[in-house]
Amino acid sequence: MCLKYAELEKCLEDIDQARALCKHSSQFTYPRSNPDFWNKWHELEEQHGNKDIFRKMLHVKRSVSSSYIQVLQNSSKDLVCGIANIGY
Repeated sequence: MCLKYAELEKCLEDIDQARALCKHSSQFTYPRSNPDFWNKWHELEEQHGNKDIFRKMLHVKRSVSSSYIQVLQNSSKDLVCGIANIGY
């Protein structure tokens, strides 16, 4: 939904708003499971951004990816500990 809204803002030539929507929705979008979102944001920054803004987008992508990996690792540890406590 956020990506469609960002596309609308891009059509209205409000690139800052489109960028803000992408940044906001990125925290809910794991790069490996939804590469289409990241490709669209990548295209937006290539067309309308500069090097600094593009680097910020890449930093957000790495940060989100790292956060998701930590959550997945913690979830798997909790699952293993839970199974160990049950006695399997």
